[in-house]
Amino acid sequence: MISYVFRFLIVLILLTAGFAKGFAQDSSAVMKKTKTPTKRYEFVWGREDRKNIIQWNFLSTFVLAVNFSYERSLSKHTSLLAGGYWGKYMLTSRSDSLPFDTDIVATGGYLEFKIFPFGKGPRGAYLAPYGAFRFFKLKSPYITSPPGQPYTYGVKNAESFNLSGGLTVGYRWILGNWFVVNPYFGAGYNESRFHFFSNAQKSDFNTRLIFVDRYELRVGLNLGIALK
Repeated sequence: MISYVFRFLIVLILLTAGFAKGFAQDSSAVMKKTKTPTKRYEFVWGREDRKNIIQWNFLSTFVLAVNFSYERSLSKHTSLLAGGYWGKYMLTSRSDSLPFDTDIVATGGYLEFKIFPFGKGPRGAYLAPYGAFRFFKLKSPYITSPPGQPYTYGVKNAESFNLSGGLTVGYRWILGNWFVVNPYFGAGYNESRFHFFSNAQKSDFNTRLIFVDRYELRVGLNLGIALK
């Protein structure tokens, strides 16, 4: 009796071991077919191609303006950018030891053709010929009362339209394949035209931030996102 039980146990153990081995092999095959590898997110300088970039010029906030642009990559060596801005701010000057303010409303737009000499566009170093236009509306108070009398004021108005063109140099990083950091600087030639209303003249307005000089410097720090 004991021998039959012993034989039965041996057979049961062998069958159980064979079944377990077969189940393990089947399970391993299923896992290989169904398991999807997980890729850890990596914050890299940039590996994937990006064709579209939306940017905001962070430095424009310091002159109370909003400045956005859109850029389309044409190839590894070139891209085309179009942008625009709007701002409303006040500049304070002094006239006859009395302060007066110039209210300015500014609108404008610009185009850039970027050249990436190292063929890594839209990443890396670039040169960018540009053209821009700007339109300004100016209002400035002036004293209308005779000397020695209580001050009374009037308002003088003017408009300015200018065109400029030049060259900028910059460098762009695309961090994590989507976050754009793009500092740049450059210089250009500016042509301005003023239209004064009533008896106004240029000296009545504070124009130090509206690009009326013959030559201009261009500095910016664009932040944005890169899309496929």
